[in-house]
Amino acid sequence: MCVCIVVEMGPHLTSGSSAKGLESRVILLVQEPFLYSVRTLSDFQMVANVVIYISANLTGLYHKHLTDLAHRHTFLDTRKFIELDIFTRRQHERQVRQLASHSLDLLFG
Repeated sequence: MCVCIVVEMGPHLTSGSSAKGLESRVILLVQEPFLYSVRTLSDFQMVANVVIYISANLTGLYHKHLTDLAHRHTFLDTRKFIELDIFTRRQHERQVRQLASHSLDLLFG
């Protein structure tokens, strides 16, 4: 089943007045077998609404997926930074203790 929705919007004059408005037309192109089951304008509107609803939900899911990936990447980078900071501090403290004990051995040894 192939469904294609084309939305045309353009200015037009309303009947009986000179005020300009926007005219919007939705052209729904469907494959031949599906066309026979959709006959009235309300059916076309229902199909268009369903397609828009599904498209909006898929767009939202895709955005959520990309946001989750970005958050995960940020979390992993932050965790790696904290682990490296803790490792560096412990390494520094260990080197200070070794230097202090080695210098005491040289002074009193």
